Amino acid sequence: MLEQIVKKYVPFKGIYNSDGFDENGRITIPKNLIDTLQERQDTEEKGKLVLFYRLHTNEVPRYLELTDYFTKNEYVNFSRYKLISQLDKSSRILITPNDLNKIIEAHTPIVFVGSKNKILIYKAEDYKSIEPLSFDALWNIGVRLLESYSLPKLN
Repeated sequence: MLEQIVKKYVPFKGIYNSDGFDENGRITIPKNLIDTLQERQDTEEKGKLVLFYRLHTNEVPRYLELTDYFTKNEYVNFSRYKLISQLDKSSRILITPNDLNKIIEAHTPIVFVGSKNKILIYKAEDYKSIEPLSFDALWNIGVRLLESYSLPKLN
């Protein structure tokens, strides 16, 4: 139960640039995201970071999703997720080159986006095309609209 609470309320956040994956499909996860992963772990499981990845090849733009948590009340098709066995000492993960090539070529600059219980990995050029539509930008638009209808009119 504690693990569910911790993982639910310690979200991934931030945007981090990277030089990309190497030919072997390895990428270093940014330190801040590793720190968040460790904070999200159950006390008894410290040091045993378990991650899953999923390819989003039908979305535009395409991206790779990493997660360590699935809510119990959410239907999850686990056939779409693959286990990442472990992080190495350099905080690198290994994704099979066949899977990676469907999303990102080796040494292509990428962007890590912390998004609640997920880490999303985009090609940097693809992320630039959707950046203005970030959650924060949409939230700010929504707040302004709500305020315009709920605040008294100025004379």
